[in-house]
Amino acid sequence: MKTKIRHFATLPAVALLFALSAGFLCATSTEAAAGTAVPSQTILAPPDGAPVNGLFGNSVAASGNTLVIGAPGLGAPFDQDPGAVYVYQRNESTWTLQARLTTPFPGDAFGTSVAIDGNTIVVGAIGDGSFGHAYVFVNNGGVWTEQGFGLASDNIDAFGYFGWTVSISKDTIAVGAPFTRNGGSVYMYTRNTTTGFWDRQGRLVSPDHQSSFGWSTSLVGNTVVIGATGAPGSAGAAYIFSRLNNLWSQSALLTPTSPDSGFGFSTAMSASTVVVGAVGGPTSGSASVFAQNNGVWTQQARLQGNGLAGNGFGWNLSLNGNTLAAGAFGSTYVYTGGGNNWHLTEQLNVNGTNQNLGSSVAVVDGKTIAVGSLTNVSVIQIP
Repeated sequence: MKTKIRHFATLPAVALLFALSAGFLCATSTEAAAGTAVPSQTILAPPDGAPVNGLFGNSVAASGNTLVIGAPGLGAPFDQDPGAVYVYQRNESTWTLQARLTTPFPGDAFGTSVAIDGNTIVVGAIGDGSFGHAYVFVNNGGVWTEQGFGLASDNIDAFGYFGWTVSISKDTIAVGAPFTRNGGSVYMYTRNTTTGFWDRQGRLVSPDHQSSFGWSTSLVGNTVVIGATGAPGSAGAAYIFSRLNNLWSQSALLTPTSPDSGFGFSTAMSASTVVVGAVGGPTSGSASVFAQNNGVWTQQARLQGNGLAGNGFGWNLSLNGNTLAAGAFGSTYVYTGGGNNWHLTEQLNVNGTNQNLGSSVAVVDGKTIAVGSLTNVSVIQIP
């Protein structure tokens, strides 16, 4: 199968802001001339005209027709603005801004990470010299309201970066804090349907004190995969924990078959597939695909994008069904398949030079990919 390389030209920001100021709270689409089967692109940018250093698109997540975009640095100077999260709703091919979520605390870095499952959004906020928080919002009739009073760590590790990564699966949340003492932590929470709050279910740590445990997390049902990039120069690892009778315990340790440093930098997961990114390989970054069979996880494939050294492939990952998106410096690679049979079908570039493209990725569905570039988010519809 031949790979298609797509180059897009982004719309000038002033044109988008003009449309927004005129009351059109949806983004603008660009499409090729009729008869050419190329992707269409919708560019989403902050409607409040945030500055370039707002980091709009630092994080993205999708569930159904809802897209969540984090912008943790929406101000200058950084420590006087809390950050924000934007929620967009899709109606056919049009994305409309539904809500802007924020917090009253300056320097909170609200939007460092985002996750969504159905009508529940989780937002990570690592703070500015604080302990970090995670906030939960629930949609009721199109209105997003905060549920509870925010999630927090043990308050024993300043600069632990609680909220560095967040994941949600139904009534369970995982929050990573990769810089807490003893090599990092991941905190697990469950929704208390009686009180509406979230109860702590456990604090997971690396059994072998692997550094930066919790750098990445992915959660599906009773299974969470946790990336630990390791101390500088080490290969890193990914840990799989399973829940039984409300107790979490390690069920597998994933390590790369090839010497890719930074293994665990990103993770993605479906019911029986785990993908682990390693951005610091000797020739390029990589994404290793693991599959489960009778409780045993084995590596099935190793993906490398264009294979160029220093391309940052695997910086970010998103898996939805049989579609995998892998962010790199300036590009996003789209694969389809399963098991040991994955095909690179698309390489998405914006102007071919935007090195921040691929800072975040989310597979909305098999034909729709959202790609962040720290100044906007491109939602690309693949024919």
